[in-house]
Amino acid sequence: MTLFIIIAIIIVAVVLLVFVVGKVSFTQVQEASEAENAFKECINVKTEDAIRIASFQGGWIYLPEFEAGSPFMPFSSYFNFLGTSVPYWFYVSGNGLKDYQVPDKLQIQDQLSTWLKQEIQDCEINIEGTEIEFSGEPLVYSKINSRSVDIEVVWPMRVTKQDTTSVVEKHNVNVKSNFGNMYEDAIRIFQNENSSLFLEEYSLDVLNLYAPTTRVELSCTPKIWTTEQVSQDIKEALSANIGMIKFNGGYYRLSNKDHKYFEVNVPVDNQVNLIYNPSWNTRLEVWPSENGIMKADPVGTQAGLGIIGFCYVSYHFVYDLAFPVLVQVTKENEVFQFPVIVLIDKNVAREAETENASIATYEICDHKAQTATVFTYDQNSNPVEADIYFKCINQICPIGKTRIEDGNAKLTTRFPECFTSLIIAKAEGYEDSFVQISSNEPFVQSMFLEKKYELEIDMDLQVNERAIITFESENKKFSVFYPHQDKVNLSEQGYDIDVKVFKETSLRLGTQTGQMCVNVPGGLGLPFLDKQECFDLEIPEQTVTEVVFGGGFTTKYFEESELKSSNKLEIKHEEFAIPTSIEELSAIYELLEIAELQVNLK
Repeated sequence: MTLFIIIAIIIVAVVLLVFVVGKVSFTQVQEASEAENAFKECINVKTEDAIRIASFQGGWIYLPEFEAGSPFMPFSSYFNFLGTSVPYWFYVSGNGLKDYQVPDKLQIQDQLSTWLKQEIQDCEINIEGTEIEFSGEPLVYSKINSRSVDIEVVWPMRVTKQDTTSVVEKHNVNVKSNFGNMYEDAIRIFQNENSSLFLEEYSLDVLNLYAPTTRVELSCTPKIWTTEQVSQDIKEALSANIGMIKFNGGYYRLSNKDHKYFEVNVPVDNQVNLIYNPSWNTRLEVWPSENGIMKADPVGTQAGLGIIGFCYVSYHFVYDLAFPVLVQVTKENEVFQFPVIVLIDKNVAREAETENASIATYEICDHKAQTATVFTYDQNSNPVEADIYFKCINQICPIGKTRIEDGNAKLTTRFPECFTSLIIAKAEGYEDSFVQISSNEPFVQSMFLEKKYELEIDMDLQVNERAIITFESENKKFSVFYPHQDKVNLSEQGYDIDVKVFKETSLRLGTQTGQMCVNVPGGLGLPFLDKQECFDLEIPEQTVTEVVFGGGFTTKYFEESELKSSNKLEIKHEEFAIPTSIEELSAIYELLEIAELQVNLK
């Protein structure tokens, strides 16, 4: 009996214990689950924000370095769309070099993780009577799938209520998005454009159909065009024709069999729209032309040639054409877009590239064979922690970060092998440092970074005036749009500083008329006599809403001691009378070539 009583007591005790523990455990899981769901929802929202940014900016969350254009090629490395900078996937730099800015999927995932690591730290989770805290720094891993994005956050979350504590180490979120699938369509379209140049081919067709190129026409009078009208016709035709281009997919139906011409043999899963707006920055030059007039004289009107019985006009005009096209891939309410420059040089499309020539891959980054050590310092040999990157041909690999130990900022790790490569050091507040090396054998490399100093720009401008200030040093070139941008970061080195000041005004260039006379056969009804025929020329009026009226150029070397003790960059420029005619405007550009700037630190 005693034994049975003891057994019964034990059973009751176990049941009570299970009930109590189960209740506590249930309470613990319930509170932790509520906090976890709230945190996952915040991660989901932040990820959707990041996807929208990347989709709108051609896959980039953090934009690549800006490169300004030039009068020769008026395109920077960014396309301005609705006030947002979108990096070109293909563009031509200000000095005429072709360049690519196509983010690899691994690169997008890395930027997404970096962005989320910062943003999720702003997530606020409030549960009444519960203490929630995170331990250490979060680690974020991203994976872009075709129809979703997987996010894994490793960030211990401690949930405490009264005497009960629960810890959630990892937080996994699956965000529904067509980003990956749209990006794949974008890559296929870009690779086809890069290899087949279908945009350039359509553009050449537009030139031949809507502009004078190479023809022979029967005529005894000269053929005359204005470059302004030809340019307008080309732009409007490009806008209409580029917008008609379609890709193989089920998002459209041909209403006319003739529209088969606009189909490009690239399979896509989503709707694709191509956009060119005539108001966008476009480079168009034509030869021969003089004073805005393109003219072809007839053959057969000269003395001694009338006997052939007819006259003809033969002409051959050569065009340089460069303009942006925005490619938009859409699915429901999501849009992925990227811009490219279409380039025609002397009536010939740019040289085609191999299909994958412009797409950066990370294969070399996965084969790190040589052990090396990198030290990073400022110009005074003080240690500076910096992120280290390795570049071989068109591939850039993140290597690691130097850490300060025993008075040195040092990183010892493995690097890929490459005969001619660059080691790049980046640190907040410093100019990037570059060193060319061969990594086919172990090496030790010290790198020195120049500290940047922020200066406030001081220029004497009126409310309706603005200035473009261009700074060019040995390694980089950048522009500041004052007063919208009123600060600049400079380091110890020499700069070429160019300023152009613009004023809002209304300069009306009136209609320009003139008369051109030629001799044609048939005077007095006799074929061997010439008679004079005259033709009226008219260039339509136009209105310019902003004109340049000042600026200048100088070369200045800034020493670190000066920059360190200053907080303002004063720029004094030359000004000229506001132009009231096209001749005066042209004269100002000539004056700007010799105008000088006064640049002082304060």
